[in-house]
Amino acid sequence: MKSAKVLLLAVVSTLGLLFTASAQAEPAALRYQDQTISITLLADKCTSAKVLVHILPEKHAEYRAAYVIWRGQPIQTCWAVVPDEITIQGEPLFFLMDETGDHGAVPRAAFKRVDAI
Repeated sequence: MKSAKVLLLAVVSTLGLLFTASAQAEPAALRYQDQTISITLLADKCTSAKVLVHILPEKHAEYRAAYVIWRGQPIQTCWAVVPDEITIQGEPLFFLMDETGDHGAVPRAAFKRVDAI
């Protein structure tokens, strides 16, 4: 998740579009998974003190909780939406910050909607 300096101007207003659910279903999550990492983005507010210490206090409300397992180990992580005009090779992004201060951007297209966690 290491990255060069990332300009972060999180836009949380798009969360409603990402987590739209029917009246009968729980809000969905978004998940990315490969051989070494599983990232599940939740709609819940980020409450991890270990992560929030690495984020400017005025930006705390823009971050949501994430459930990350990296090489079999859980890592407290939070995420925010990166504005559409900031991309990597034209791909819109999610920004992730973990408990160690490590951070990075992941293309939104890498995530798949899941109805149960």
